[in-house]
Amino acid sequence: TVFSICILLLPCAVYVIFLIRCIRGWHFGSIEKADCPLEEVTVIVPARNESATLIRTLAAIDAQEYPPGRLQVIIVDDASEDDTRQKALDFISSDTRHPVRLLALDGVGSKKKAISAAVAEANSEWILTVDADVLIDSPHWLKTMFSEADQETWMICGPVLLRRKRDGLFPVLSERS
Repeated sequence: TVFSICILLLPCAVYVIFLIRCIRGWHFGSIEKADCPLEEVTVIVPARNESATLIRTLAAIDAQEYPPGRLQVIIVDDASEDDTRQKALDFISSDTRHPVRLLALDGVGSKKKAISAAVAEANSEWILTVDADVLIDSPHWLKTMFSEADQETWMICGPVLLRRKRDGLFPVLSERS
């Protein structure tokens, strides 16, 4: 009957509307309030064998339109076996807008241990963590993260857009093996 078909299609229609709103919000959701308070923030970048992407991520963080003195970056080299530590040191010695420092952990690598060590070293009320291989494609990333924060806010989460390096089913399956 028509009623049965409507009952079956209604959840599908609601789901499609939900997906459309998520996609629109994802691409157009960079809301920046002019009166947004720019909190002091520490960005923690845990890195283990991330020499290929670390500099790109650090440069994007350093390029944030955020007042000097309100942002610091802590890179945690989590017992890397490549030249991640050296690339971090090279970046620190370059001319950065914001203070950047390195914590070097030796021994068995653990992302939880790396983040915990950096949190203990941070001296700001707000802490953001971002992996060393994340592509930050906006100089307003930090401002956007704080755009909806108020006195009642105790945690902020943001999306990560996943991109495949290669298209097709075979490359995806071959990467998993």
